[in-house]
Parts: sequence; C-alpha cells; structure tokens
Amino acid sequence: ATSYYVWLWEGDQTMSNFMTGGIVTAFLLITCFPIWPQIMKVILWYISCTLLVLIFSLILIRWFLFLFVWIFGFEFWILPNLFDEERSVMDSIK
Repeated sequence: ATSYYVWLWEGDQTMSNFMTGGIVTAFLLITCFPIWPQIMKVILWYISCTLLVLIFSLILIRWFLFLFVWIFGFEFWILPNLFDEERSVMDSIK
C-alpha cells in the first residue's frame, strides 16, 4: 500500500504558508553553509559553544544541588523531567 505524508493545518492558511516558507529558508541556509561569510561561521561557532557550556552548566548545577540535598536524606531535582524523551520541550521544564 502506498501512503503519503501530508500536513493538515486546520487554522488560518497564512500561518501554514509562513511555516512552509520558514522550512524552505532554513533548508537553503543550512545547505549554503560552505559559502557563508567567515564572520557568520564564527558567530555560529560562538553561539554553539555558548549553548553547549550552558547545558553542561545546568547539568552540573542540577547534580551538585541534588548531591547536596541527598546528603541530608532528601531527594530533590531541579527540572526532573529534563531528559525524559517521552515529553515535549514544554513538558520537560514543568
């Protein structure tokens, strides 16, 4: 059986058009990365490294705080669902 994948958007078509245009623009930007100016590549490098340091810092702060509280006999996690793969991004920060 042949089946096709489609997007069904029940709302205003303007939003659907913007989302489709955004996907096409993102695809073109990603595929044109080798011809980006050097300053844009450096900016992307700094943004990537900053986000990597932030996520590792968050992981370490969570772990040290848990360890500190655990020593006193309690279990307490900040953002306990952060790495739960079955939850959405918004559900993981609740």
